[in-house]
Amino acid sequence: MSGGPACRSPSRAGFTLVEVLLSLALLGIIVSIIYTSLVRSVQVKETVEGRLETYQVARALLDRMTRELQAATLPPYNKQAAFVGIEGDLDGQPWDALHFVSLDPADQQGSGVDQAEIGYAPQFDRREERRVLLRREDVHIDDNPLEGGMAVEVAERVESLRVRHFDGRDWQRAWDSRTTKTLPTAVEITLVLRDR
Repeated sequence: MSGGPACRSPSRAGFTLVEVLLSLALLGIIVSIIYTSLVRSVQVKETVEGRLETYQVARALLDRMTRELQAATLPPYNKQAAFVGIEGDLDGQPWDALHFVSLDPADQQGSGVDQAEIGYAPQFDRREERRVLLRREDVHIDDNPLEGGMAVEVAERVESLRVRHFDGRDWQRAWDSRTTKTLPTAVEITLVLRDR
């Protein structure tokens, strides 16, 4: 007999279940690769932005410290003025402090005074378990160059602050103009900040 309507071969126009499952599996793999790439791109972007922010803070802070140190003075009319570098240590890292009189302070207190005691000192914030760098400014130059005035946080995530003073021959970690009667020839500051 010739092929009538009952003997027709099945049509191959559709997909089998195996083909559909393979297609879905491949689609799932492609979507997960795209998602992973997107997540990783966002993480890299955040890491780079954090590092850039850290570099910008460090650069701006070191520029400011440089300007203030270049204007450091021991006014002859004020015997109370001093330049004091204090050697410190915290968890094996340099944790130094620096206090001096500058002729060009930022004048945070808005006093209009052209000189002030400036101090930079790292501090451990026990409440928040973090290390910060404080900048202190006191327009009243007195016999205690380590205290007074207003202190503000200028950097967080401080790992270490090392200050070295050059006397013309050797580098020293500590300096006190009340005994040396002079300013250091040069000051080297090494500030290490942790990325966020």
